[in-house]
Formats: sequence, C-alpha cells, structure tokens
Amino acid sequence: MPFNAEYADLIDSLIAFLCQELVQVRLYPSFLHAKAYLFPQFAIVGSSNFTHLGLTRKAELNLVHKSDMVAAALRRDWFEAFWQDAGEYKDALVQVFGHGGHRIQQWGGCAGFLNAGCSLVANERLELR
Repeated sequence: MPFNAEYADLIDSLIAFLCQELVQVRLYPSFLHAKAYLFPQFAIVGSSNFTHLGLTRKAELNLVHKSDMVAAALRRDWFEAFWQDAGEYKDALVQVFGHGGHRIQQWGGCAGFLNAGCSLVANERLELR
C-alpha cells in the first residue's frame, strides 16, 4: 500500500488504538517462535503466524483446545512467564508509527506483527514491501 491519505488514516487509527489505556504492548528480549492464541474459553496452539497467509494456507498446523481449563493453564503456566520477562514497548511502538508509516517497511522481520496490528484496525490486510 503506497503512503497516501488512506494509509495515513490507517496509521492514525492504529496509533489511537495503541494509545488506549487498556492496550498493553511488550517486547520479549530474545527469539520466541512459539504461537498460541489464548481466549477465555479456548486456545489455539500451532505454527501459524497471525497474518492472512499464516492463518489461511494449508502449510501450517494448529490445534484448537476447546477447554477453558486448558486455556487458563496455558495463560498461567506458559504465557505469563514470557509476559513478565518482556519489557514495556507501547511508547516505542507508538513513536515508530507516529514518525510516518513508511518507516514500517524498514522493520523487516517485524512486518508480520505490524501487518497484524494494522489489520486489526483496518479490518483488511496491509501489504508491506
């Protein structure tokens, strides 16, 4: 997506979303490849990235646990340890977006994360090149 008024509005919407008090952003200090999508009543654990292709192509494998006890245990026994070891990152991320959306393209490996964040706000996939 080229940098234009629509793209700028998308970035403004993402910044507004991130600036909400209830939104927390943390950055884990080392490599973390595991994927778990945890919800109150179920959990999805597998290889898929949280991107359009990661969730729709047939080359990934995920397991859905339809159990609130399993979801709670994953949150408590797995996720919380990583969350506590991660550092606050919200202000830094907002600053990156605030300096112009074109900087997103320079992030390389973080493009999938930024793509997912933009998709959350825009409800569409953002093409990063």
